[in-house]
Amino acid sequence: MLTPLLGVRRSAAALLALLCAVLVAPPAYADPDSFGNGTGRTGAVTIATNTTVNTYRRLAADANVGATTITLNSITGINVNDLIMIYQSAGYTGTASSGDQAAFTLGANPVGNWNFARVTARSTAALTLTFSPALTSNFTGAPADNDIAYRSSAQVIRVPEYTDLTINAGASITAKAWSNDATGRDSLGGLVVFLATGTVTNNGTISAAGAGYRGGEKFNGSGDSCTQLDQEWEGGAMKGEG
Repeated sequence: MLTPLLGVRRSAAALLALLCAVLVAPPAYADPDSFGNGTGRTGAVTIATNTTVNTYRRLAADANVGATTITLNSITGINVNDLIMIYQSAGYTGTASSGDQAAFTLGANPVGNWNFARVTARSTAALTLTFSPALTSNFTGAPADNDIAYRSSAQVIRVPEYTDLTINAGASITAKAWSNDATGRDSLGGLVVFLATGTVTNNGTISAAGAGYRGGEKFNGSGDSCTQLDQEWEGGAMKGEG
């Protein structure tokens, strides 16, 4: 969880490195930096209210190294020439014993992989984005009728590219909260990502605090066969994500 940033000036690169660690902090497998601080195509912006600057969409099919086209659940809000970040927030394929707090390696798992890319074409009929450069990491995606895989699909995030960015006192840039829909299947958000070619003046707050994985669910009841301190559902309460 991040501590809100107050009254500071930071480079866009420093902000990106800090804010991309919201959900998990595994080794990041990314393409060589060919985007720098961005193009500034979003222009100079002043944030005067509480604002979410990113657009979050879901990968609807796997995308592997070398791919230059991806299929999404929706491409609304993402256009040609936009900078996108493909980020694998979930989808660990290993096994973890209930209650085990020992360290483990992500190894070849895709969780934590991310790439930047520039959109070169889009299809509203096929819900696809074509981009450059090609992916240097593997990402998982699934359609809505595959419930477990759907929750673990990678995110595709539209990234603003400012010249100068000012956040006024009392205003904030915040992440969309993870799984904040009624079904709990949303599994998008939890990150703030932007670039700036000039100055970032923060008199307010840039924060993703509390917007990451869901915590455990408290459950009080009787007759539920709970007999241990660590017990899987249904006898025990549901554990948190992450």
